[in-house]
Amino acid sequence: MSSNSSNHDRYRFRWSLLSPGNGLTWVGLVCFFVVTLLPMSLTDRIGSFIGRSVARRNRRRFNIVETNLSLCFPEKKISEIREMVLDHFQVQIRSVVHYFILWWRPASVVRKKIKMSGFEKVGQYQEQG
Repeated sequence: MSSNSSNHDRYRFRWSLLSPGNGLTWVGLVCFFVVTLLPMSLTDRIGSFIGRSVARRNRRRFNIVETNLSLCFPEKKISEIREMVLDHFQVQIRSVVHYFILWWRPASVVRKKIKMSGFEKVGQYQEQG
């Protein structure tokens, strides 16, 4: 038996995935799918809001990030470090939301959402060798 067919059997859809025990997972996936349909500015706000919520609720992880940043930037005030920690959580969750856009939206939609800047310098450096 080839590895391809065994993977096919392993990842075959099972009706048990639709059971009520998995309901919360499906609700979450539907919510994230709906978020991918929204404009990018609203998607980013939602991701930032969820990131702030995660930072507040997960004090243990917040303290770990705060300690690491304090060690990396000893010259910064604790208020600046805490602001950096909140920014970290917001950006981290926003990037997770952006992954859902990559998964569920067509490539043409994703291309429209991407804004590239500064690539003219890349071309210059490529020409220089």
